[in-house]
Amino acid sequence: MRSRSPLLLVLTCMACHEPSTLVPPTVDEDPTLPAVDLNGTRLHLEQSGAMDGTPIVFLHGGPGNDSAYLRPLGGTCPGGSLGDTHRLVFWDQRGTGLSRRHDPSEIGYDIYRDDLDAVVDHVDPDRTGVIFIGHSWGGAYAAEYLGRHPERVRAAALLEPRALTEELDDGLPNAGTVDLADEWVNDLVFSEELLTPDDHAVADLQILIAVRDAQTFRRQLAPTPTLRLGAAVIHELIHERFYPEHYNLAPNATAYPGEVLILASDDEGGDLSAPFQMRQLDFFANPTLEVIRGGGHDDLANAQACESVAHILQYFARVGA
Repeated sequence: MRSRSPLLLVLTCMACHEPSTLVPPTVDEDPTLPAVDLNGTRLHLEQSGAMDGTPIVFLHGGPGNDSAYLRPLGGTCPGGSLGDTHRLVFWDQRGTGLSRRHDPSEIGYDIYRDDLDAVVDHVDPDRTGVIFIGHSWGGAYAAEYLGRHPERVRAAALLEPRALTEELDDGLPNAGTVDLADEWVNDLVFSEELLTPDDHAVADLQILIAVRDAQTFRRQLAPTPTLRLGAAVIHELIHERFYPEHYNLAPNATAYPGEVLILASDDEGGDLSAPFQMRQLDFFANPTLEVIRGGGHDDLANAQACESVAHILQYFARVGA
């Protein structure tokens, strides 16, 4: 039986602190955070780097994670940094990270698509084109956009994108991000409706502990930095209400004629590593798969971020991005 130590930790934290102090505040609670109002929500969005350069829109994983763990991709690397020549756009998706919290009824695949449309319009009002760098779910998020708006994308680098169809996902041995069937997690996180900021704060803390207590990907060189997960989003995902039934996240991605870079690990125990990514290449018209050795799924954006950046910069040089 799994240890209940995470539960004891949660209760101890709640006994010592107000719920709102257990996790970082959202943009609704801290007006000093960089934010934009788009598509009926308020998103934590920050731009840096070469502000006159082509915007790189970073798409984090989950759904339900935040953008903090992608930040190393925008850092200083020996062979050159993305921010030297490009504008870096880091943002937390609806209901995650430091963005506004929503009731589960306001979370789902269709509204996430609309959110991404709004983000792209915001950072690229002249419609000159954006670049996507997406990890895990973020890679699938980018692939879906490629099929709908190929003319708006100048390049796309996908780091171990998640399974692009329900059929592929069902075939994965470690499908899912964390076992929320554990009674203590399910009862604590979702025993009440998420109505107030404090409700969300407690649920977000509990889900963070549950995720860290799990080990979906066997190989990991360094811990994954996280500011704040979105419990309501993960709740919809686990209860199979986020994606449409029999989903295909990239039905028209071949409409994008340019090269798509896919980076993958060589982790033999990783669901989404290179062998699996080879099965997804046919979703794209012109894919290139590069393998980064020695790490795991999250390491592509963290411990091995500079290796990923080196491949991405070479890709940009090839496609003129």
